[in-house]
Amino acid sequence: MAFAILWLAAITLLNIRGVDAGKWLNNICSLGALLPLTVLILMAIVSYWRFGPATHFAAASFVPHWSFDNAVFWSTVFFAFSAVEAASAMGDEIENPRRNIPWALLAAGIILVIGYIGGTAALLVALPVDAVGGPDGFVNGIRMMSTRLGLGWLLAPMALLVALNAVGGVAGNLSASARLPFVAGVDRYLPAAFGWIHPRYRTPWVAIGVFGGAGMTLALLGQAGTSVRLCYDFFVRMSVISLFLPYLFLFSAMIRLQGRPAGPEARCVPGGRPVAIALASLGLLSTAATIVLSVIPGANETNKSLAVAKVIGATAVLIGIGVAVFLASQRKVRRLKAG
Repeated sequence: MAFAILWLAAITLLNIRGVDAGKWLNNICSLGALLPLTVLILMAIVSYWRFGPATHFAAASFVPHWSFDNAVFWSTVFFAFSAVEAASAMGDEIENPRRNIPWALLAAGIILVIGYIGGTAALLVALPVDAVGGPDGFVNGIRMMSTRLGLGWLLAPMALLVALNAVGGVAGNLSASARLPFVAGVDRYLPAAFGWIHPRYRTPWVAIGVFGGAGMTLALLGQAGTSVRLCYDFFVRMSVISLFLPYLFLFSAMIRLQGRPAGPEARCVPGGRPVAIALASLGLLSTAATIVLSVIPGANETNKSLAVAKVIGATAVLIGIGVAVFLASQRKVRRLKAG
């Protein structure tokens, strides 16, 4: 809890200082993914050369195995590929966004896919299947592999880098997501204070501060009276539903718009209408499946009915708050027009 609160406070303050200050935290912390992943793959190669593979890869093992117990795993996989759209919220603060954002998304997607496939393969080559899994699976894999190779001193710096990578991910998401309540404040869907700009740093400091404070509150409430693993699963499920619901509208709109002429500034999908509809349909089906899977409790949940009720209830509260804020702002607009 202390680690989460301290870093969330630091991230919030850096983002209030501005993108120029916050981006260095993101850049430095990105090393927390690249370096441990590279070390992991190198150790897996050495382990394979010295001891052979720890996992037998039969043809049947490449077929995805479905059960209700691993439903949250599949929703987590889809969730890991989300948040790239957050760059659009930073469009006004990115140099030449129409050129840089598409190339950045392509490069990030390639790195993400290679990292997941390479990292998973490295863990399975060097370790048995039952040693890989959970939010601590990556660090646990490094621990077991470094011990096996007589490189136990690697564990501490690698674990620190992985922790910094998590900090960088939170920093990037907060800097982009905090712009959404700022816009809502400008449009008066939230109190006007959310639209205030800091006189010195030129950032939406109230929106960023409230967003960071909400994160600290959730970090405290989420871990109170439960394990880190169950807290992680709960937040993943709740985040998947609330984050992916807008994707249903996004992909549906993409399909609908293919029947209309594109504007002169629109960047069309390569391949035209058939490719765009196929990609949007794939995204729509994946999103719907992810939402359904995220509700199904895992095998480690002792009270499955309560776990489902918590996820659905927390999501309903979030959506209810949004609906209430929207309706209140609409009533305010109608009163102003009537006056």
